[in-house]
Amino acid sequence: MKTTQILLEELRLKLANQQGKTIEKITNYAIAKHLHQTETTVARWAHNKGSFSDETCELFARELNYDVGFVLASIRAEREKNETIKRAWERLATLSMGVAAALLVAVALPFIPADEMSLAQFGLEPLSGLAFAGFSNLSHDIHYAK
Repeated sequence: MKTTQILLEELRLKLANQQGKTIEKITNYAIAKHLHQTETTVARWAHNKGSFSDETCELFARELNYDVGFVLASIRAEREKNETIKRAWERLATLSMGVAAALLVAVALPFIPADEMSLAQFGLEPLSGLAFAGFSNLSHDIHYAK
């Protein structure tokens, strides 16, 4: 789970890396300008005096390449006073990241090249993309029905 302050510091680090500066050189003003927010708003986030709106959660998710559901659930958990509901939001945030990671693996894995040597270590043979998707027994004969 990520808090407002953690997400803010991650953005500060990203901007520092992009601009070739140290993290200390990325001020609240620079973040405010980047996000089209006021410096006062960013200072409130930095000093734990406020948290993100839903729209700001979406903006931070996009900026930091996180799933929007993860950021929304994390911030809702941070805001929540009721411990039972807070734990529910935290579980949703964790599940959101797990689902996003599983989808990434499921979509990307068939396209990651592997040499035959590394596959052989696990007793595997290379498969084509169609074979991976369960279409290895496709016949080349085409039959038409009327």
